[in-house]
Amino acid sequence: MKRKQPLLTLIAAAVLGLSSGAYALTQHTVTRGETLFSIAQAHGMTLHALRGMNPQIKNPDRVQVGTVINLPGSGKRAAAASTPKVQPASLRAAISRWFWPLAGHITSGFGWRAMKVAGTHQHNGIDIAAPRGAQVRAARGGRVVLAGWDRTGFGQSVLIDHGAGWRTRYSHNSALLVRAGQRVEAGQVIARVGSTGISTGNHLDFRVYRNGKPIDPMTIR
Repeated sequence: MKRKQPLLTLIAAAVLGLSSGAYALTQHTVTRGETLFSIAQAHGMTLHALRGMNPQIKNPDRVQVGTVINLPGSGKRAAAASTPKVQPASLRAAISRWFWPLAGHITSGFGWRAMKVAGTHQHNGIDIAAPRGAQVRAARGGRVVLAGWDRTGFGQSVLIDHGAGWRTRYSHNSALLVRAGQRVEAGQVIARVGSTGISTGNHLDFRVYRNGKPIDPMTIR
């Protein structure tokens, strides 16, 4: 019996021209210091496209050295008649809607936590640690609602409205590279990592909202 491929793998393959008869997949062995984000950038892909080709990887921030992952091959394109018909624009949107905002390590997840500087409280986002000055990217295209100092403890922050009730927030930055009212694209650099506001070290506090309700960013697909 022929084994069925996961839906995300098929979608990613279709977008990248990897469906049967178009291109062959190649494999890459993860080395020390590599992340899915860095590998995706090196091959001109979005993180979501790469994850779609590798559904066996559950946590993109923690990929062990020696893990074998799928990548686009470099084979020649087959004849048009043998290539399945796809809708590139809609398929690309399906897997590239969200962009991982920062290459780093998640140091605090979504939910209740206890901290010396803020006590026990509900953390409505995730903290991603990275060196000061690292690039923070828009997770999705939209309009900048806020770009400035937040007096409630978030320091230099950016808030982006993506439409349809979706918003994302990026806080504790050392520098802001966008202004309120500006349109941004998914993956565009909007800020630099810092430790402004109530913070214990350089990191990004990344939050996702749907109709005003905070959502765990790790559950967004």
